[in-house]
Amino acid sequence: MKISVIVPAYNCQSYIKKCIDSILRQSGVENEIVVVNDGSTDGTLGILKEYGDKIKLIDIENGGVANARNTGLKNATGDYIMFVDSDDEMGEGCIATVSQRLAENPVDILRFEYLVSQNGVKKKPLHYISEEKLVEKPDFKREIYPEFIKGMLLNSLWVHCINRRILEGITFPSNLKTAEDAFFSLNAYSRARNALFITDEFYIYNRVENSLTGGGLSLIEKYRCNFLLSFEILRHLKDWGMNSIYWKIRTLFRPVVLTIDKLKRSKK
Repeated sequence: MKISVIVPAYNCQSYIKKCIDSILRQSGVENEIVVVNDGSTDGTLGILKEYGDKIKLIDIENGGVANARNTGLKNATGDYIMFVDSDDEMGEGCIATVSQRLAENPVDILRFEYLVSQNGVKKKPLHYISEEKLVEKPDFKREIYPEFIKGMLLNSLWVHCINRRILEGITFPSNLKTAEDAFFSLNAYSRARNALFITDEFYIYNRVENSLTGGGLSLIEKYRCNFLLSFEILRHLKDWGMNSIYWKIRTLFRPVVLTIDKLKRSKK
């Protein structure tokens, strides 16, 4: 088994080395690090070139994080795919444990937990999975699909290891400046036959200004992107067996629920 780790990089010279080094420290199975330099104008590209053949470096013109991730997907050769943002870190023992669990139970999606780091202090996120569980397709309607409507638990790709087989044809939408990872995630889960959730905290999410997660966007743009995501969910409701008035209303009100959720997380 081989795992490809995709890292989109744009003007991140102050922290990209910490990110890449955290992945290079991993062991367990063969893995490749696919780093896509998204037209950086600072010293990012020079730092990445210093790694030589330790990483697969792809240099492209600036096109945004969605385009960078799509480029990474096209160039990845692993059996499973993982994503790491350039301002974050992969926790110790991540790939070793993930590869071991997948060898024992080769599920389509494995999700692990993460810690939020701010000003040197690490803490659990507001929402997290406290008990390990294996979910098979018949139970997705109850255990998984509602999470895309109710909140953000499954949106972030950097806590997932996904079987490359189910990603064929799935891409990140380039017309979104935020929520593009949620688009990708819900399509991956829609195709998956099963998913394993473990409680190990294998990712360090660093809160950084002007990060990849839509930090500089206006409120109107964020709402636009999240309403487009709601319409994508509406498109899936029939296939999910959830095409009722109740779930349609919940889906349309999703952006408002997310706003309230973000306010809670900012105060935590």
